[in-house]
Amino acid sequence: MKHPRAFERIFQHVTAITWVSMFLGFALTGWIVWLGLISWSVVEAYQLSKIVHANGTTIGSESLLRRIIKLTLAISFIFTYGLFWWNDRGSEERGSHPRTIMRTLPIWKKLQEYFPINLVLCEDIMDVNPSVESARSVQTAKHQPGKETVVPCNPSLFPTNLNYLVGYHPHGIFGVGAFVNFATEANQFSTLFPGLKPWITTLPINFKAPFHRDFLMSF
Repeated sequence: MKHPRAFERIFQHVTAITWVSMFLGFALTGWIVWLGLISWSVVEAYQLSKIVHANGTTIGSESLLRRIIKLTLAISFIFTYGLFWWNDRGSEERGSHPRTIMRTLPIWKKLQEYFPINLVLCEDIMDVNPSVESARSVQTAKHQPGKETVVPCNPSLFPTNLNYLVGYHPHGIFGVGAFVNFATEANQFSTLFPGLKPWITTLPINFKAPFHRDFLMSF
């Protein structure tokens, strides 16, 4: 049993390191890729224009044709994403673009297990009968090996036609607890709070970087 557990722990470490790396470097990487692609396209277009001008209207070798195709694809991507980015500006303030597949990725469960992070309902809001003790025992069983039993909240306390503001403090630099509990289904938020859709607020600057903004808005 040691080897599976050791492998599992390594996987959890890799997941945590990956998440921290994305948190620290995804935005910068997005800018580097975006500006690098634009810079490459400008330089490549200039070089190709000189070659075509020197050879007249003849395209020439097959390698030159491949370069033209690559440049065309790059410019098409820049134009398409740039147009999407412009038209999509402000979406982070209008509910973003949440995707269930992003919230339910298995890697978030490994991130949850690494710490571990738990989402525990207080007894006052559990939808359990007949006793508080049974509610406590079932909630505790959720964190035990074997089949999980999840006790949801009392739906009458949280009507789905209302909005709720949840404070998470202290969240630290990374806010990993808030991310795991509310941005993913690692702790089964949708099961615990049926009908409610959570969103996490963050600094506006986090939505300024290309690709990084789309990643954040997918939760």
